[in-house]
Amino acid sequence: MKVYWLFLSFFLVFDISAHAQLWPQDWMFSYAFDGNAKDEGPKANHGSIVGEVASATNRFEETGKALFFNGSQSGYIRIPFNNTLNLPLSNFTFSVWINLTDYQKTNYWDLVKSDQYAPIFCKAENEQFFQYRLCLTGQGYSFDGLKNGSLYGSFYANGAVVKKQQWQLLTVTYDTQLFRIYVDGKLKNTADFINNFQSDQNNLVIGRDAPGVIEYFNGYMDDFKVWTRALSVREVAELYEATSKKTEAIKETFEVNTGESIVLKNVLFVQSKTDLLPSSYPELEKLVETLNLHPAVAIEIAGHTDNQGERNKNIELSENRAKKTKEYLVEKGIEEKRISAVGYGPDNPLNTNRTETERKLNRRVEFKIMK
Repeated sequence: MKVYWLFLSFFLVFDISAHAQLWPQDWMFSYAFDGNAKDEGPKANHGSIVGEVASATNRFEETGKALFFNGSQSGYIRIPFNNTLNLPLSNFTFSVWINLTDYQKTNYWDLVKSDQYAPIFCKAENEQFFQYRLCLTGQGYSFDGLKNGSLYGSFYANGAVVKKQQWQLLTVTYDTQLFRIYVDGKLKNTADFINNFQSDQNNLVIGRDAPGVIEYFNGYMDDFKVWTRALSVREVAELYEATSKKTEAIKETFEVNTGESIVLKNVLFVQSKTDLLPSSYPELEKLVETLNLHPAVAIEIAGHTDNQGERNKNIELSENRAKKTKEYLVEKGIEEKRISAVGYGPDNPLNTNRTETERKLNRRVEFKIMK
């Protein structure tokens, strides 16, 4: 009988696991920008790279873990939205790590007292109006919206200047009354205005301004996140502290026999669905690290349910959840051929299913070392 000593190591950097531990209940979208525009948040609202945007090294010197925008007239990220899935008008937080190579030279803009410009995002790709946009200038920044030729919800301020050629965390929050902007977790400006942003179904473009303006970001971006509430001053400071540096590796050791099943206790799903909850990601990352450390190992992912409801539907649900777990591992770079996914429904319970406590234990995902 083979015995594998599985050494699990992972870093709590600014990624899915870090955010899942902080405020998962308010987490809406999460784009790690690991060479792509995939949404690793609960909505899985994947974007796409348009034009000249390239994979790059992040603030931790990790290759392929950020994106570079060269400021050309073509490169940006497109995030799709519609009438059923959209960005909030108020009670929101946006955060993104940026490393600005340089501002774009543009016509002098009297409102911001600058001719240096760097668009971060704009909720418009083809329309002449936008729900809102965030831009940096040589004197500060601007956050505004546009409808029928008129700007609204405008907030322009000096003093929150982002340094060039240096990684910094940019965070903006709005709670229906106060708009705040932070750089590296420190509050730089506050404005008091009533929300009059107007919703639209436009795509969100990252690294490009609105049509008719068409300025492009020149620099690096990493870890673009959205929350459905305004994080507090303390929380933004904690966010910076949690994501600005790597912590020491956390190592765990498991003795696993071939053929033995291990329950992934913290891999959880939305009730009756296959959507992974953000709290699942740290445990899945452990499994990713395990498989990376042992490239010869093959596993079976098994989904299980309790005995409530129709057996056939439970089997289907458990199989789809196992496939969703496999999909996560494959997206993280594990070879698909090393993973099988099966659903057993209610057929292999751990207990009698007599109480809700017992049924909760039976609703689980396991992995088994096959070789």
